[in-house]
Amino acid sequence: MVKKGIKKFEFTSDVELRGNKLREFIIAGKATLTILNTVTKNRFTINIKKHKNDDIFFVSVLTGSDNMGSYSFLGTYFPTSKRFIHSKKSSISNTAMSAKTVDWFFKKYIDNQNSFGSVKVYHSGECGRCGRKLTTPKSITDGYGPECIKLNRKGKINL
Repeated sequence: MVKKGIKKFEFTSDVELRGNKLREFIIAGKATLTILNTVTKNRFTINIKKHKNDDIFFVSVLTGSDNMGSYSFLGTYFPTSKRFIHSKKSSISNTAMSAKTVDWFFKKYIDNQNSFGSVKVYHSGECGRCGRKLTTPKSITDGYGPECIKLNRKGKINL
């Protein structure tokens, strides 16, 4: 049930991530995105968080109904080498569909998006850098709040 005055979040072209916008978003710091196959309707929501000091990113997949806290650690993404490594510490098997999808996403999709027309990737309506809810149309389209986008333009964040 949607509370009066609160708009339900929808996957639209405003929140779709493509090209360099997608590449930058996944390494912004606190990115949450959904990978959707428009033919099968299968989808996985993943959370990508930057390590405090190192240029590595921890990837988790949504595994429960609480879309704020029901994420399970899957592995680590290394953007400089463009590698995703499934962790032995993950409670999700590397043969699970979510693990296979995330592996495929990092290895094949990011740099070959036009080859996979039935796959769409959407941000969650939260800033890719700080994770706060986006509230203005421009911020929703950008995928970043006004302060985080300013930091990006000044070169103070690694996008």
